[in-house]
Amino acid sequence: MNQFGSVDQASEIGGFHNLHSISQRATAEMFGTAVLVLVGPGTVVATLTLAGKTVPVVTEADFLAIAFAFGFVVMALVYAIGKVSGCHINPAVTFALAATKRFPWKEVPVYWGAQFVGAVIGAFAVWGVFGSNAIELGMGQTHIAADASSSVYLQAALAEALGTGLLIFAILGIVDSKSPAQLAGIVIGGALVANILVFGPITGASLNPARAFGPELVRRSPAAQLSGHNMYRSTWSPASSARRLRHSSTTSWPPRAWSSSQSSKLSATTTAAHPCVDNRCE
Repeated sequence: MNQFGSVDQASEIGGFHNLHSISQRATAEMFGTAVLVLVGPGTVVATLTLAGKTVPVVTEADFLAIAFAFGFVVMALVYAIGKVSGCHINPAVTFALAATKRFPWKEVPVYWGAQFVGAVIGAFAVWGVFGSNAIELGMGQTHIAADASSSVYLQAALAEALGTGLLIFAILGIVDSKSPAQLAGIVIGGALVANILVFGPITGASLNPARAFGPELVRRSPAAQLSGHNMYRSTWSPASSARRLRHSSTTSWPPRAWSSSQSSKLSATTTAAHPCVDNRCE
C-alpha cells in the first residue's frame, strides 16, 4: 500500500499499514474530516456573515474563495495525514478505493465511522466558532430549493454524480504507482476546486456524504434549535426580523433565488416590517 491508501505491487510490503495501527489511521481520518468540515462549510458561514445585507449575498469572488478554501484544506490534509491513513476523508473515496481493490473491504466500516464522526465534530466546531449565527446561516449545508420540481432533483443528482465521479477519477489516477505521488495534494485539491466551480451553483457540490451529514445533523440537533430560538427571542426587532427573512432563502449552500411568488411575499413582508430596510437606514 502506498502513502495515499492505494495498493500497488511496489509498495504493498512496508506500506503505512505496517507503520500505523487501525486506530491511528481511524483517528487521522476523523481529524482530517473534522478539519475539512470546519474550514469548508465554515468558510461558507464566514462569507454569509461578512455579506450581511449585501445583495447578492455571495458574489463571484466569494464563490471562488469558498472553492479555493475547500481545495487548499484538502491539499494540506493530503500532505499532513496522507502518510498515516491515506487521507480519504470522504466515504465515497474509501468505497471507490475498496471497489478497485486498492483498499481492504474489512477496514471500510472503520474508515466510514471515523469520517462521519469527524464531520460531526467539525460541524460542532463551526457552531462553536460562529455561535448562533452559524445555525441561522445554515451551517454551510448544501441543499436544493425546497420547492424544486422533480426535474431539478434529477439535475442535482446528475451534478453530484458527475462531480463525485470526476473527483474520484482524479484521485484514482494520482494514487497509481506510475503517477508522481508528490503531486497528489495539488492534483486532488485542484480537482475539488474545479468541481465546486462547475457544480457548486447547482447543489453546493458536496461530493462527500460525511461533509453533508455533519452540518445537517448539528443544525437539526435539539441544542442547536434551542440556541437559534433563544437568539431570535433575545434579538428580535422589526429590522432584525426583516434581516432574517432576507437570509432565510440563503441559509444553506448555495444561495438560491426564491420563486417569483415567494420573492413578492418576501418583499412585502420586509417593507412592512421596516420601511428603511432597502435604504439600509436601520
